[in-house]
Amino acid sequence: MVGPGTLNLGAFSDTVGTFTLNSGTLDGTGTLIASTYDLNGGLVKANLGAGTLNQLSNTTTLQGTSGALDVNILGGTLALGGSDRLANNATVTVESAGTLDVRVSSDVVENLILNGGTINGSGTLTATIYNLAGGTVNAKLGTGTLNQLSGTTLLNGTSAAHEVNITGGTLALGASARLSVGSAVTLGAGTLDLGAFSDTVGSFTLAGGTLAGTGTLSAASYSLYGGDIHANLGTGTLTQVSGTTNLNGSSAATRVNVNGGTLALGASNRLADSADLRIAGGTLNLGTFSDSVGSFLLDGGILDGSGTLTATTYKLLGGTVNANLGTGSLFQTASNTLLNGKSAADYVNVFGGTLTLGSSNLLSDSSILRVGTGTLDLGAFDDKVNTLRLNKGTIVGTGALTASTYRLNGGTIEADLGKGTLKQLGGRTLFTGSSAARRVKITDGTLDLGKTGLLADKAKVFVSGTAKLDAGAADDVVASYIQEDRGKLTGKGELTVDKFAKLTGGTVSGSLTGPIAVQGDVKVTGDLAGSLKVNRGTLTLKGDAAANTSV
Repeated sequence: MVGPGTLNLGAFSDTVGTFTLNSGTLDGTGTLIASTYDLNGGLVKANLGAGTLNQLSNTTTLQGTSGALDVNILGGTLALGGSDRLANNATVTVESAGTLDVRVSSDVVENLILNGGTINGSGTLTATIYNLAGGTVNAKLGTGTLNQLSGTTLLNGTSAAHEVNITGGTLALGASARLSVGSAVTLGAGTLDLGAFSDTVGSFTLAGGTLAGTGTLSAASYSLYGGDIHANLGTGTLTQVSGTTNLNGSSAATRVNVNGGTLALGASNRLADSADLRIAGGTLNLGTFSDSVGSFLLDGGILDGSGTLTATTYKLLGGTVNANLGTGSLFQTASNTLLNGKSAADYVNVFGGTLTLGSSNLLSDSSILRVGTGTLDLGAFDDKVNTLRLNKGTIVGTGALTASTYRLNGGTIEADLGKGTLKQLGGRTLFTGSSAARRVKITDGTLDLGKTGLLADKAKVFVSGTAKLDAGAADDVVASYIQEDRGKLTGKGELTVDKFAKLTGGTVSGSLTGPIAVQGDVKVTGDLAGSLKVNRGTLTLKGDAAANTSV
C-alpha cells in the first residue's frame, strides 16, 4: 500500500501480490507487477504489469503504462497522462460511479464496456468492441464495432466505429456529425435519438427500433424491417423490406422501394416531391394523409389508405390501389390492377394487362382515356371521362362508360357507352355493348355490331370514306343514316331508320329500311325496304328494292 507517500522504483522492476494506491505516488521508470492494482487516487509514474486494475475512488493519474488485461473503473477518475497508457488487449469497464479521462491523449484497447459511467477528454479511445449500457461519452471513440445494449448513452464525442448496433436502451447524440460517415447503423429494439441534430452514415437498417428526434439522419441506403421513425431521413435509397414501419418524420430519399411489409405515413408530405416511388409486394399506407412524389410504380403491391398520392406518372403493373391518385398521367401496362380509390389523372392509358374499377366514378370527368392493347374492366360500375380513345384494346363489364367523344381505332367493347359522339376512325371495332351516343361517325375501318339494339334509337349515323358499318346478324334502329364516298353497310341484320337515310355513294350489302334517298352512285346487293327515292346519280340494284320507289 502506498499513500500518502511515494514508492520510487527507479529503473527497476518488482513483483508483489497486490498493490493499493491511496493518494500516493508510484515513481520511477521501472515496472511494478501485481495480481491486482487498487487505485484510490494519486499519481502513477512508473509502469504497471499484467493483472487486474481497479480504479476505486478519487482521481488517479496514469502517466506510466499499464499491462493489465482487466481495467475496472468502479469509482472516481482514472486519468491518462499520455497516449498508449493502457494495454492494447485490455478490457476496460467503466461503471456508473467511475470516469475514464483520456484527456488529450489517444489509446487503444480490446474492449470497452460502459455501464453508466463517463468517458471524458478530447482525445480518442479506440477498441475492437464498444458495449454501451448507459453513461456519457465526451471523448472520441475510434474504429471498431459499437453496441448500444441498454440504458441511455449520451454520445457527445464522435465515433469512428464502422458498425453501430443499437439493440436496447437509447443512444443519444449530443451534437451533429457524431457517427462515422461510412458506418453501418443497425437499429434493433432500442432507440437512436438524434435530438435536434443531424448526422450522416453509410447505411441505416431499422429492425424494430425507434429513430427519435427532430434532426436528420442521412445515408446512402435505408433498409426498413419495421419500427418507428420520428426523425427525418435524408437523400439516398429507402427500401421497406418487412414488418410495419411508421414514418412520422420526412424522407428526402430520391428512391423509395416498398418490397414487403408496410410503410405507413404518419402525416402528409413525408416523401420527397421528386422521389421515385415503387411498390412491389409490400404496402404503402397513406392513412388519411396526402403526399406528392415524382413518379409512382405499382408492381404487385398495395397502395392503401383514404388519402391522395400525387405523381407526374403512375405506372401500374398489377396490384391494388385503395387510396386516391392525384393529377398526372396513369399507365396500366401489365397484369391486373384493381382501382378502388379515385384517380384525378389527366391521362389514363391502358396499354397492357387489365385495369379493373372497384366502384363507380373513379376516373376524372375531364380525363382522356386511352385503351390500347390492354383491358379496362368496368365491372358493374359506371364512370365518366372527357374522351375515350380505343386502339386495339378491350372494354368489358356490365357498367357504362360515358364520354363527350368516343374515338375508336379497333378493339372490343363489351360494356355500354353513354351519350356523346362516337367516331369509328380505323381498324375493326367489335361492339357488343349498347351505345347512347346521338352521333355515330364511321370514317375509316369497320364498326361491327355484335348484337341487336346496340345503337341509340335517336342516333344519327354517318358512314364515309372506305369505312364500313357491319350490322352482322343483329337488327338495330336509328334516327338517320347517311352514307358517302365508298362507305359500306354490310351484314345480315336489318338497320331501320326512323327519319331518313341518304345514300350519296358506296355499297349496301346489308338490309336498310326506312325513308331512303339516293343522291349519288350507289351499289345495292342487299335489301332496301320502305320508301326509296333516287334523286340523282345511279342506283345499281342487285338485291331487293322497296315497293314504293320513285326516280
